[in-house]
Amino acid sequence: MSKNFLTIIIIAIVILVGWFYYQLYLPPEAGTPQKVFTIEKGSGLSDIASQLKQEGLIKSKVFFSFYVFLKDKQYDLKAGEYSISSSMSISEIANKIIRGDVKGIKITIIEGWNIRDIAEYLEEKAISQQESFLETINNPVSFVGEFDFLKDKPEKANLEGYLFPDTYWVKQSASAEDVI
Repeated sequence: MSKNFLTIIIIAIVILVGWFYYQLYLPPEAGTPQKVFTIEKGSGLSDIASQLKQEGLIKSKVFFSFYVFLKDKQYDLKAGEYSISSSMSISEIANKIIRGDVKGIKITIIEGWNIRDIAEYLEEKAISQQESFLETINNPVSFVGEFDFLKDKPEKANLEGYLFPDTYWVKQSASAEDVI
């Protein structure tokens, strides 16, 4: 092999590696504001990549798909609403969607609050209407079969006392049932 041919191969490899780095780790634009990007339930890798490209959030749907496929996470992309910007790289966006790092609202349920206090708080946070929350918590039929600890709950009792005081992150589109 000649010295010139080897030099050309090395230069080609360096250019190729640089191009891959540019595509995967450098964002399309710097300093752009974040916007809400929604992934519908049942969307696949190709759908998500096309939608990201169409909205100008990534440079290449091929490289997005390639990155996710290389990580073997093509089946781990989670539906939801995400805060994403074109100042994020393909790797940052992909990892956010793989983790399911959805846009949410921080809520804190204070110890000692009753269901009315919680309902008022959730309405103030624009998460759930008081009536909807109270109706759901007072008719917990759908929850009894889902959680073992509710099987011993008296038949006519609501879920007051079963809601643990703590800080939670909930989706902005969460229903009263999702919050409970």
